[in-house]
Amino acid sequence: MYINRDISDKIIELSQKMPIITISGPRQSGKTTLVKHLFPDYKYYNMEMPMLRERFLSDPLSFLNSDEKGFIIDEFQRVPEILSYIQVISDENNLPGRFILTGSQNYLMIEKISQSLAGRTSLINLLPFSIEELKGTEYFDNNADKLILKGFYPRIYNQELNSNEWLNDYISLYIERDIKQLINIKDSEAFSLFIRLCAGRIGQILNYSSIGEIVGRDIKTIKSWINVLETGYIIFKLKPYYSNINKRLIKSPKLYFYDVGLASAILGIKDVNSLESHYLRGNLFENFVIAELLKNNFNKNKKNDFYFWNEQSKNEIDLLIERSNQFDLIEIKASKTFNQSFTKNILN
Repeated sequence: MYINRDISDKIIELSQKMPIITISGPRQSGKTTLVKHLFPDYKYYNMEMPMLRERFLSDPLSFLNSDEKGFIIDEFQRVPEILSYIQVISDENNLPGRFILTGSQNYLMIEKISQSLAGRTSLINLLPFSIEELKGTEYFDNNADKLILKGFYPRIYNQELNSNEWLNDYISLYIERDIKQLINIKDSEAFSLFIRLCAGRIGQILNYSSIGEIVGRDIKTIKSWINVLETGYIIFKLKPYYSNINKRLIKSPKLYFYDVGLASAILGIKDVNSLESHYLRGNLFENFVIAELLKNNFNKNKKNDFYFWNEQSKNEIDLLIERSNQFDLIEIKASKTFNQSFTKNILN
């Protein structure tokens, strides 16, 4: 069963104006399924295949200059040379929607795109399913705890997989293997510990020194590892709000995961009963809500103007969303019973 993605109409609109559409997001977020559905007549190339990479490198112009209606180049970062050829062909032909590029390793993509395709491509971020996308399908569940455990990666839903098993495979095969190899981390145990520490600090102020002391690495290394997880769409940072933009850039952010199910799996939470009694349940629920709001922004192709408010560690507001010099103030609580005290920081 194909589940419609909220970003679909925007992609179609942009493909009628721009020669290149670039779709980025975490592995297994549904990029390939989406573009094949939206552009069924396009020639599809998955550059993970060594044979296709060799074919392109042997004769790039023939590879990209056929009479096809358009091209979907999946995992294009595997052949970064392709961007220069796409740039030239796009400039010569000036055909809208000619190339659809997808990639999952953002840390390899953005610099190459900014160098080669500036002004020629629209960049779309596709995260795993949102609640809005699941509503109206057989997969929707009103139980927040179940959603927090299951997460939102499409394959779990489409293939009706055991979410805990799939997420643990994702952790082992992608985070602890692929990312570690990509940045040449030789100490697997230290990096695995680092991942668990990140999950254990969801919704908390990011303290590089504290993590470094436990892992046995300096602050520079921890910051580089955090950056790799962020650009790989595993975690995101929520900045504190200050009217002085310089302070926003230097003050410590909070740490969250793009997929709360992945965080739950890293923490070893396997069932609802364990989640209900877990000391981080409130933090995971907060992560769940903020990530959903973030997906909503991405699916509308809007800028991410999300912050938190912390006044000398006394008055704190979980989330501020800036909208035309005004703010939505959001306080997030996992409690099923409303208490007037929940809104005191917003009203003060």
